[in-house]
Amino acid sequence: MSFAADWLQPRAQDLGKRYDAFYAICAQLEQLGRPVTIVETGCVRMEHNWAGDGQSTIVWDRLAQHVGGRVLSVDLDPHAAALAHSLTSDLTTVECNDSVAWLLHLATIGLEVDLLYLDSYDIDWSNPEPSMQHHMKEIEAAAPMLHPGSIVAVDDNQPDAGKGYLVGQYAEQHGWTELHNSYVRAWVVS
Repeated sequence: MSFAADWLQPRAQDLGKRYDAFYAICAQLEQLGRPVTIVETGCVRMEHNWAGDGQSTIVWDRLAQHVGGRVLSVDLDPHAAALAHSLTSDLTTVECNDSVAWLLHLATIGLEVDLLYLDSYDIDWSNPEPSMQHHMKEIEAAAPMLHPGSIVAVDDNQPDAGKGYLVGQYAEQHGWTELHNSYVRAWVVS
């Protein structure tokens, strides 16, 4: 049974612009054949808001239920953190905290991450720079947790702009392989 085919595919219409990326990410993680550790910044903010926030926290939780593992998620909004906690299984831990400080803490305890999904700091498309800079701070804080084969993905992208623009430059400088490039950009760490 394939999580990507059996759980994601029936939700393709709901996932919309994120479907192809989520499918590629989940299929790659399933191929590991072992439990996974997923770290996410920015969690689900409204139940059933597939087109808006993408419900990634729910997707990662269901994937962890299928392959084994755990999901660690953080959000600065206490209401979002509480909602995410209520919508997920015991495999998912949601913390209300600043994402950069939280990632720095996780890095100090020696956590190794199979998927780092960055989707905090909402982007203002008329002024994307603050969000792009924030996501660079996140990748720099999380870098010690990455290993060859880790996937790094960033939500909310357009050609030549978006949360993952600077992270994409970082990935290129470090020789990462691009896994997917659409509204969600994803790379495999080398």
